[in-house]
Amino acid sequence: MAEQVKILSGQVDYLTVQVADLEKVGAHGLQVTGWRSQVSGGHGLQVTY
Repeated sequence: MAEQVKILSGQVDYLTVQVADLEKVGAHGLQVTGWRSQVSGGHGLQVTY
């Protein structure tokens, strides 16, 4: 399961991810990939779990 979190423009210092059902995540954990700052449209952030 994957969700796309798109940031149109601006500074991104931190990302808070809330998962409704933590039991489904389990030992697989949560992986966040992307750029820490200056995220522009088209790049976005991908959250997979």
